[in-house]
This record gives sequence, structure tokens and C-alpha cells, in this order.
Amino acid sequence: MCNLGAGAVISLMDRRTIYDREMVDLAFDAAKRLGVRAQAKRAVAGGNDAGVIHQSRAGVRTLAVSLACRYLHAPSTVASKEDCESVLALARALCEEIAGGALLR
Repeated sequence: MCNLGAGAVISLMDRRTIYDREMVDLAFDAAKRLGVRAQAKRAVAGGNDAGVIHQSRAGVRTLAVSLACRYLHAPSTVASKEDCESVLALARALCEEIAGGALLR
């Protein structure tokens, strides 16, 4: 569960995946640095391709950054333009940080 207008949705866990805590923290920290709104997904529901990806090989660190929307499986979906912009800005920043070695152990 998430709120329209509250920014990018960062999942901690869903029905198929427990997301990498360091990546989740990186996402919230990046959102704060960028001044981008972000919210934690409050319900453990749904799933996506990360459920299979994170179990491949010896395990793959995964993170889900989503867009809050309503009526997802209906012919028309409702979403906030500002939330969409938050998701794009956060995803872009995370790609740059991760490519730059932000998560190297």
C-alpha cells in the first residue's frame, strides 16, 4: 500500500522478495539528498521480476522503486505526475551511484 502524491515507492519486501537493506537505505538517502519525495511500501503484497532475479546464481542484490498508482489492472490507471518525476530522478541517481561503486563491499 502506498499513497498517491507521496513520491517514489521503495519496497522493503513483497510476496516474493526481501530487498537488500543497504540498497533500500541508499535509495532513501539518495531521495533525501536530491530533495525527492519517497515513501516505503507499507503492504507486503504483489511481486515483480525481482522475485526470480534475486534468487539467481548465488543471489543478486535487488531493489524495487515503484510508482504509486490506482486501478493498476484496469484499462485506465491513475498516477501523479510529480510521483513519476520523483521515480525517474531517484532511479537516475541510483544508477549513477551504483555504477560509481556505492555498494562495493
